[in-house]
Amino acid sequence: MIATTALGKEYGARVLFSGVSLQLNAGSRYGLVGANGSGKSTFMRLLAGDEEASEGTVALVKRARVGVLRQDRFLDDGEIILDLAMRGDAVVWNALTEQRRIADSAGQSDAAHAADAAHAAHAAHAADAGRMADLEDQIAAHDGYTLEGRSAEVLQGLGIPTAVHHAPLGTLSGGFKLRVLLAQVLVGGVDILLLDEPTNHLDILTIRWLEKFLADYAGCAVIISHDQRFLDNVTSHTLDVDYGTITLLSGGYSKAMVEKAAVSLRAPRTRSRASAPSSNGSAPRTPRPPRPRAASSRSSASRSRSWRRARAAPRRCASSPSARAAARCWSWPASASRTATTTCWRTCR
Repeated sequence: MIATTALGKEYGARVLFSGVSLQLNAGSRYGLVGANGSGKSTFMRLLAGDEEASEGTVALVKRARVGVLRQDRFLDDGEIILDLAMRGDAVVWNALTEQRRIADSAGQSDAAHAADAAHAAHAAHAADAGRMADLEDQIAAHDGYTLEGRSAEVLQGLGIPTAVHHAPLGTLSGGFKLRVLLAQVLVGGVDILLLDEPTNHLDILTIRWLEKFLADYAGCAVIISHDQRFLDNVTSHTLDVDYGTITLLSGGYSKAMVEKAAVSLRAPRTRSRASAPSSNGSAPRTPRPPRPRAASSRSSASRSRSWRRARAAPRRCASSPSARAAARCWSWPASASRTATTTCWRTCR
């Protein structure tokens, strides 16, 4: 559904990430995690097309519909709550709006017919009938006649009671207005969902409802959230923004962090630090060779002590009695067993 090739973004001398090549597929839900200021929201804006990349490309499937939840978007307080939610499915909403407009104009043309404009009214009516047929087909193809019911269900699932669905948006508090904005994105039936902190201002019951909704979602979803439990329950993969790149890890947040720690142990960061240029712009320093192990020096000292002890101990001379007498050897007598003896360390050795 989404493919990035050598994607990078920088602001002046500050590089958020570079060389990001990813393939995000339908049926998968990706949790976008990282420290504050690492570039999560920037990456989301690049996917949504709201911002240009410094390098690389972002490609979406042809004719894919994208739904984006933005934290900095505001709605008109005078609009009806249910209508705002239905606008999430732009194709059906526009078709229904045009259908109502044609119906209203047909009523006006009938009044004009009564006032001696019969021919013009008949031609307009024929053209409108053809357009109405096209709109009927378009609405039926997108299951548009269930849009109002689906919108009401999503609003109720997000904690907005049915009694206020036909009230103006201004009757709700700020947190519930954001729920209406979330409902508008979920109702759309889009192919790609880009959600920036969807659990903000949601209670525990509403979060559980959202988890079930996303678990049944068949498209591709990219989600930014600081709620680790929510990510564990919803996401199938994790996009980790760290060290100037974005890494794709399998599993929810907890499983992905275990995998990241294991990778860090296998490839310590000291290697990358040794190959990185120094602060004064000079060439990378060559790492020092490892020191000799202390065990070898200890073993040498141990062998030296053993040799001194063996030299100080009395020895059995293996030479003949005449050789011992000629060398004036004062070792043990020759009558001792010669199988376990050595020659003495004097000249007879």
